[in-house]
Amino acid sequence: MTKKKTKTAKKASKKKNYVEKTWGGIKKIKFPAITLINLLMLIIGGFIILNLIVAFGIYFWGWNNAFTQNISGFFSYPVVIIDRKTNINYKDYQNQIETLRRYHNLQSVITNIPEYDLSGQTGVDFFQVTKKNILKTMIEDKIIEKINQERYNYQPSRKEIQAEAEKIANLNSGQIKTEQKLEQIYDMDFDRFQNQIVKKYVQREFLKQSLIDQGLIVEQAGAADQCEFNCWLNQELKKHEIIVLPDQYIWDQKTGRLYFKNTNLNEYEQTVYNKN
Repeated sequence: MTKKKTKTAKKASKKKNYVEKTWGGIKKIKFPAITLINLLMLIIGGFIILNLIVAFGIYFWGWNNAFTQNISGFFSYPVVIIDRKTNINYKDYQNQIETLRRYHNLQSVITNIPEYDLSGQTGVDFFQVTKKNILKTMIEDKIIEKINQERYNYQPSRKEIQAEAEKIANLNSGQIKTEQKLEQIYDMDFDRFQNQIVKKYVQREFLKQSLIDQGLIVEQAGAADQCEFNCWLNQELKKHEIIVLPDQYIWDQKTGRLYFKNTNLNEYEQTVYNKN
């Protein structure tokens, strides 16, 4: 009796795990019942697979479209890791690339400069060089922010940023006209302009003035002043562990510089800057 009861119990438990489906009374097929745990596992597994596919596409194939922009905002992929704890988000990098693309497309319409024509090889190469330099600037900005916080306990206030933005706006015939230009050329509102551009400028100016006050760099006129600061910053970059994730770039710790893996693009970049 005990054996029969055990077998019956096993059969009953098996039946519970299956759902019987009938089509027109002809055929019966048994399917496993989907429990809540199974459903959750399927959803989590789907997210992991999607995450891996998108990450591979972003880092190795250079995907950048509406889908990757939305998904990168959700998953928050890093594009650069600094000292193993500070990240530059891929979403922020994508936003700057799209702003750059808009600017190039607009310039190609109103000028005949081949560097802005993305349908030609010269325009494509020039765009790649500018993209790389945007990433290099983002790395510099993050290091500057890190130095200001750790060495000077400084973070620009909203008031400082707004005051500097107003100065820039006044040089461009006021805030209304500046907003119009930002919208037309970069598809950027004034708040984003303050947070993405003006804030970084205030950070740089604070650090530069702090270094001058300490006698670490010498204040000079015009471009020489910027060169002095850039030389100091380049030495500082060498002190940090910087991991650049997109496959097309190489970060050289010894020189503190970002290079293409494609040597032809490195050579093209040199000809662009020598020409200018």
